[in-house]
Amino acid sequence: MLTVLIVLDVILALTIIGAVFLHQGPDGFIGDNSPGIGKAGVQFETFDKIIAMLVAGFFIITLSINYLHLYKDKGTASIDAILAKKTVLEEQKKLEEKVKIDAKDTAPLAE
Repeated sequence: MLTVLIVLDVILALTIIGAVFLHQGPDGFIGDNSPGIGKAGVQFETFDKIIAMLVAGFFIITLSINYLHLYKDKGTASIDAILAKKTVLEEQKKLEEKVKIDAKDTAPLAE
């Protein structure tokens, strides 16, 4: 999963860089020289919206990679394992105590 996200992140980064530098459109970038500038404010062209979505996707995927890396290698995954082991050991002790109490009650010669 982590490798797939890293590959997707690199592809998005290269797409963003290529699209920004190779764009030959007449509208400029991020509203520059757009016909809608004036009273209505800056109107973003379709190209600008696509690039903005790609950049947002890039940041979302990068944050997901960081979260998964921290969770898997250094963060809460080890804490979750420790808590799960502690819970299992507590349940095991309770069962052992219950078995000892039940054994005393059922065996007449246990004393």
